[in-house]
Amino acid sequence: MADYHVSLPMYDWPEQQPFNDQFWELLKTQLHQSGIGGLPASLSRGEPMGEWLHPQTLLSQTCGYPLVHILKDQVQLIGTPGYAVPLCRNGYYASAVLVRRDDSSTHVSQYRHRRIAINSQHSQSGCHALLNAFHAEKMLSDGQFESTPLETGSHRASIRAVAEHSADLCAVDPLSWDLAKRYEPSAESLHTIGTTPYTPSLPLVCSRHLANNTASDHGMSWDEFAHTLRTCWVKAIAADTELARQTRMDGIFSIKRATYEAVPEFSCSG
Repeated sequence: MADYHVSLPMYDWPEQQPFNDQFWELLKTQLHQSGIGGLPASLSRGEPMGEWLHPQTLLSQTCGYPLVHILKDQVQLIGTPGYAVPLCRNGYYASAVLVRRDDSSTHVSQYRHRRIAINSQHSQSGCHALLNAFHAEKMLSDGQFESTPLETGSHRASIRAVAEHSADLCAVDPLSWDLAKRYEPSAESLHTIGTTPYTPSLPLVCSRHLANNTASDHGMSWDEFAHTLRTCWVKAIAADTELARQTRMDGIFSIKRATYEAVPEFSCSG
């Protein structure tokens, strides 16, 4: 039985799961060659928060907001993946602000009093990034949306909510928007009217409990162990160029936790 848990929940759309499984096989090979054993045969696909908090999580991907708030003392930052899609650059991204194509409003400032869809109150790309954009337009009341947003549970559901007139606007991170344009028919009725400020992209993390023990078990400091994980990630991407095209994976960056912590925080509760 494997000692570790590994999950990649943030972009694990059903259509993408075969590609994520293939990537794990490549990454697992690289990790084995680097002397890291106890690896699971397959990716875990439990509830993301449970995976992030699991004491045996060797590798998972979370969002920037949970990293520095909910998971602040629970996980160790490994690195920040890059993606070869528009609005992603050097480990940073801006969310696409989406509305219906047939909506007569053409600028984000016109949506102050309209219904907003968010995927989660704990999402940087779908909630806090949008609040930052609204703040820049002086569109917030006491640091919050004018009306209570519709919480949909996922970026894909937010796109559907706007397309189906349950909401009028949402913000979606660029890789999710790329996936939606490939796999979600309702995305055809939406278009981008703006972007949110750039922030660090979705980080890879390790259980803090496991990080300290695992690094020492392999005779490494945590920095050395994290460097090994990042190196294996890059080698796995390079091992299959067609798979890299399907996942849009494009390297990994060392962005400090303090950079995530510096992102302005607002309340998404409305």
